[in-house]
Amino acid sequence: MTKSHTPAQTGLSRINVCKMIRARAKAAGLPESLSPHSLRDTGITNCLENGGSLGVARRIAARSGSGTTKPCDRRGDRAGWGEMK
Repeated sequence: MTKSHTPAQTGLSRINVCKMIRARAKAAGLPESLSPHSLRDTGITNCLENGGSLGVARRIAARSGSGTTKPCDRRGDRAGWGEMK
């Protein structure tokens, strides 16, 4: 990308998106293993935890079907506050 082109004109590469996420995760003291996929999974999980349907979560995450969205549901993977003390 040259200085005469903005990201809106050229788009962001997948690699640069990952670099941006990792840099911001590191700056925030979060694991650098964060990825676009983990952020998508978190968004799907948050949608479902707040009463959204699997169909709504699928559309928000631009997934092709419920079968590809369901594995992103991490509600059962989260530790409760009692477990973290």
